[in-house]
Amino acid sequence: MKIFLYNTTVSQILNILCGFFLQYRSLPSSSTLAILANGPCTFFGPNVCFSAYHIFVGISSSVAMSTSTTILFRYFLLKNYRLSRIFIIEMIFISHLPPLIIPFTASWNFEIVRNQAYQEHSTYDLSIYEPFCGFQNTQSFSFIFATFLIASGAYIVPICACIFVRKIVLLINEHTKMSQNTKKVSRTLVKGLACQTLLPLICYIPIISLYLAAQISGKEILLAEHLLGILTCFPALIDPFISFYFIVPYRIAIVRHRLAARFL
Repeated sequence: MKIFLYNTTVSQILNILCGFFLQYRSLPSSSTLAILANGPCTFFGPNVCFSAYHIFVGISSSVAMSTSTTILFRYFLLKNYRLSRIFIIEMIFISHLPPLIIPFTASWNFEIVRNQAYQEHSTYDLSIYEPFCGFQNTQSFSFIFATFLIASGAYIVPICACIFVRKIVLLINEHTKMSQNTKKVSRTLVKGLACQTLLPLICYIPIISLYLAAQISGKEILLAEHLLGILTCFPALIDPFISFYFIVPYRIAIVRHRLAARFL
């Protein structure tokens, strides 16, 4: 379990750091998508910002997948499956496959993106983002396929995780070899996993739906433009506090640290 928690923690830290490095706003047009970065990546130019966007999308998928993999691992334990160390490593590796699949392979032409952004969004002051990057053809197969993968992950992964959380609760209640104290600790852990599962449902599904609506309709949806990057990072920001509260060893360690600091 510790290995899975470490895996999730590392993914979350990288997600927050990459989001801070990028600090982007997405601006869809009829056939392009501008990535208006305003973070430290702008000091290195649009190519670096565009690369950071790809990495950010991949890591965000890893965060969602790592939490779901932890839930699946807990389910396997309660089912008394014999899990070898190699199998555990394979599970973690599979949770990081989406970042290897999702990256876009569309050609880069930032000038086309800039011209269309200025033409279709004349009321926006885009000069503060210059020089910005983006995708020149949102109708290409590579872009549509990557968008489909992102949307599938946003909808399917949290829903599947919710199903397995419910199965875990039923297994704990029906388990005959667990003591009442162990069941209590397990239920506390499951409550934390349930909260971590609800975060993507609350954060990903609404904003991804708005993002897809903006892509399909070509209309301006300000919530999707400004909140896509923020809400993608939000689960990674809140998740650790959920773990600190619901994972008993973490909570005990924090209490001990506070008591030691008070006496010192």
